[in-house]
Parts: sequence; C-alpha cells; structure tokens
Amino acid sequence: MPEESTLERAVRHIAAAKRIIESQRSLIEHLKRKKLPTAAHEEALQAFERSLASFEEHEMRLRADKTH
Repeated sequence: MPEESTLERAVRHIAAAKRIIESQRSLIEHLKRKKLPTAAHEEALQAFERSLASFEEHEMRLRADKTH
C-alpha cells in the first residue's frame, strides 16, 4: 500500500476536524436544551474551528505548490 502524501494527510485531517466540530456543536445544543453550562465546550469549539482553518490554509498551500 503506498504511503499517504502530505496532501492526502491534510485532507484527512480536515475531514476529521469537520466531524469533531459537528459533534461539538451537537453537544453544545444538547447541553443548552438541558440548560447546562456550555462555556468550556464553546471554547473548545472555537479551538477546533481555528485548527480547521489552519488545516484548510495548509491544504490550499499544498495545492498551490502542486500546480507550480
């Protein structure tokens, strides 16, 4: 089996980050419905979203480098 390329790894990380973000959003909504605290979970969500943005920027740079 061939080794995963840097671009493939970046795409995989983006997909995983999107799944984590969706899960975190669902958890926050669940907690809100139960009138439970969400601050720590919302902070974690923001961190996950920043990571996703970083992963997406990296993917764009990899794709740009590949076309030159």
